[in-house]
Amino acid sequence: MLQEVFISIDEREARAVLYEDGCLMETLIDCEDSKVGRIFKGRVQNVIDGMNAAFVDIGLERNGFLCADDASAHLRDLDLPPAVTARRRIADIAKTGQDTVVQIAKDVVGQKGVRLTTNISLSGRFFVLLPTIPACHVGVSRKISAEDERERLRNIAHSIVSGRCGTIVRTAANNCSEEDLRGEWELLWNCWESIKSDAKVMPVPSCLYKGSSFVDKVVRDMLPAACDRIVIDNREEYQHLRQLLASVAPELEDKVTLYSAPEPLFSSLSIDDAIDKALHRKIHLKSGGNLIIEHTEALWVIDVNTAQNVKQNAILATNLEAAAEVCRQMRLRNMGGIIIVDFINMDDAQEQEALLSHLADQLKRDRVRTKLMGMTELGLVQITRKREGKDLGRILDEACPRCHGQGRVLSARETALKARRELLRCHSELPAEVYAVHLSPRAAWRFVGKGGGMAAELAQRLGRPVRVAVERCFAPGQFLVRRCSMSEPFSCPEEGLTCRAVLYPYKGENPDSRLAVVDGHLVEVSNGAAWFGQEAVAAEREVSVCIVKAGEYISFGRAVK
Repeated sequence: MLQEVFISIDEREARAVLYEDGCLMETLIDCEDSKVGRIFKGRVQNVIDGMNAAFVDIGLERNGFLCADDASAHLRDLDLPPAVTARRRIADIAKTGQDTVVQIAKDVVGQKGVRLTTNISLSGRFFVLLPTIPACHVGVSRKISAEDERERLRNIAHSIVSGRCGTIVRTAANNCSEEDLRGEWELLWNCWESIKSDAKVMPVPSCLYKGSSFVDKVVRDMLPAACDRIVIDNREEYQHLRQLLASVAPELEDKVTLYSAPEPLFSSLSIDDAIDKALHRKIHLKSGGNLIIEHTEALWVIDVNTAQNVKQNAILATNLEAAAEVCRQMRLRNMGGIIIVDFINMDDAQEQEALLSHLADQLKRDRVRTKLMGMTELGLVQITRKREGKDLGRILDEACPRCHGQGRVLSARETALKARRELLRCHSELPAEVYAVHLSPRAAWRFVGKGGGMAAELAQRLGRPVRVAVERCFAPGQFLVRRCSMSEPFSCPEEGLTCRAVLYPYKGENPDSRLAVVDGHLVEVSNGAAWFGQEAVAAEREVSVCIVKAGEYISFGRAVK
């Protein structure tokens, strides 16, 4: 399998991607606002017995949250060897005004501050150093399956640690020499010694450790042991990358290439387009089927759909293809937590077993810890995947200001009805001389009705003039009903007038007509469709419109060249 890593770094952003056999598999984007992994010297501000937690000032906008389970080493002097501590109440661990060294475990979520822990961890390519965990704890990655190799690494780790603290041997250490492992572990230990020294002299609050550089993270979290090519477009970081690999993975040093062409690296390889496609809700399969991916606060849901061919063998083939794509999407989007996959129904037990076996094989390629929970009675496959930072969507996207993150907006019809109900309510409370209703173009079309008849009928019912103003800047679902006087100016275009208008792809009464707005007035343009060609979705156009028939609520015209 061909494995390639591409790294792009400039003064504004840093990105890296992993390709396997020409297919984008993983992305790593430097998230400037993420503070996970940073180590601070802070001071306990409040101890809340009812929450069994404390709030610690570390110099951020909001105090960090430290629960008792994450503060088991809180009272221990950093110069003393780690000791096994039983679970206690926060009041027995922390006192108001007490200084402490903490690490950020989770970023800010909503109105919550960062989550803190006193169980410090420093990650390298081969080890995770646990300086506040007893030295009896030496773990080996579960992805290293050979028992003799696990035992060898465990013995080497015990020899290197020499009773100083706990450690975890990572998957990348598989088949590495003791010399390479010892070299990285000493670097991590020296880093910890520096943090302890700074903690004694730095004021409160202070940041003692900002975490690894972006290149360090790529080597630690993304770079495969058997990588075939590494391309980076930053000369300074190119030198740093080669020096780093010379110490932790010398076999990869000569595989690093500096990209110096004028066209941006990611653009030249169409990587930007591939990343954009990664966030689509619908993912197409080669067989003609597709995946529908939805993300909620609690879990990810993936629905597998087949094409027109629903023969039994086609269903299994589509499910097997979908299983590989599901595993790719998990890595690409950095999904975390509970993942539910609704594959196409299969009644045959052997085919279900074949699907689960294929899925398990695909999951083995994931560097993040995953667990296949099996299939439920309803045919849903359950997977859990360890959360590691933000998923790709949360890094690249933000909540839509129009739909407020719901993914849907109020329909034009419902917006018009809500505006009508609001108008009736206003009239029942305090009748006015004139009412003005401000709406978006589509909602205004629904409000006035065919030929303006619905708006005219409403004005007759109220016994008051109703003026409809079309607001181009209004979001879907937005409207305004206000009381005004007869003296307030209001006009509509005159017949025979030719003027510039904004033409929208929204259809009028006839298939060939489209809606336009002229100075806040709605116009149905009889030949408007011709200005949009065959495009299914088109942006608005600015055209010249000749008013054929003027109306109080809607006028009619033709677009002219």
